[in-house]
Amino acid sequence: KKFYTYIKGLNLHLRFVFITGITRFSKTSIFSGMNQLDNISMDSKFAHLVGYTKEEINFYFQEHLQKIVDDKKVFSKIGIEGVKNMLHAWYNGYSFCSELQEEDGKELARLHVPFSVINFLHKEDFRNYWFESGTPTFLIKVLKQKKYPIELFSNLKADMNELMTFDIENIPLATLLFQTGYATIRDYDPLYQRYSLEMPNYEVKDSLLKCVLTVMTAHSTSTINTELIDLRIALDAGDLDTFIDKIKKFYLTIPYTIAIDNEKYYQTIFFLLLQLVNLKPEVERATNIGRIDLLVQTNNVLYLFEFKLNGSAKKAIKQILDMKYYEAYQAKDKKIKLVGVNFSSDAKNITEYLSQDLI
Repeated sequence: KKFYTYIKGLNLHLRFVFITGITRFSKTSIFSGMNQLDNISMDSKFAHLVGYTKEEINFYFQEHLQKIVDDKKVFSKIGIEGVKNMLHAWYNGYSFCSELQEEDGKELARLHVPFSVINFLHKEDFRNYWFESGTPTFLIKVLKQKKYPIELFSNLKADMNELMTFDIENIPLATLLFQTGYATIRDYDPLYQRYSLEMPNYEVKDSLLKCVLTVMTAHSTSTINTELIDLRIALDAGDLDTFIDKIKKFYLTIPYTIAIDNEKYYQTIFFLLLQLVNLKPEVERATNIGRIDLLVQTNNVLYLFEFKLNGSAKKAIKQILDMKYYEAYQAKDKKIKLVGVNFSSDAKNITEYLSQDLI
């Protein structure tokens, strides 16, 4: 506020001023006398100003990427296109415009984080460079104070006013994540003027969700990393007993004051854990006769999960079979495994699971 108060007195001496930061003040009185300020945050003409597009990566960094492929054996196996695909998955995904399509119908290019791309080119390794550049103490503090419902993290929505300003004492989760860079625009509904948001890439998703788990469970990041690796190994090996046991350990560490007695709460934590092990789970995937609670694929197996709260795993399996959720995936060259999971509102955890191979 002091900054704005000072520079508006120098108005006659300022020809061009570009101001950047995390957020605007919701109290606009400090801008009096500076009404020529133009907020370009969501202006399509400037949508590509702050990051690299895929085309720019290909044009400016082709030689650098080829050198990495030549230098590193682990990358030589997948070639330059494989490295580019990983680069997009790790660092791409940002959008700063409601007009997500150009006039020709093509989607506006999304942006890579320059800081992360440049660090990757220098260090030749995929890491969470942006998150490592500074501990998000403000974000962690707010997450601890506000105790946002966990299910909000998989269903972020906001209108323009919510995205662009906030009252520091009452910050909606979608606004907080958007303005701190942990969420970006997925799509826009012009009828209701509502934005749907998502975590833009693996780097951000990994950083944010581990931050959330650290706040929820009071575990260190290193402990969470170890548990998540074991979780992924178990599912890749088809060891559902170990996989479910690992999931149950996470539920055990969540305080009763946070736990909520609805199926969506338990399902969301399950979903977020699978996101963290980079399995790209799909939640409530629509079929022509219903919605699958959770679908996740490993290299060899496609898992269809159905969840029940205070029901039974047997009923969950029966629902998958009765609704024939599996039919759309039978043509895939993968084994299909049906998994029914029951949660108890008393135990605040998984009390039973059953699995069945589809023959």
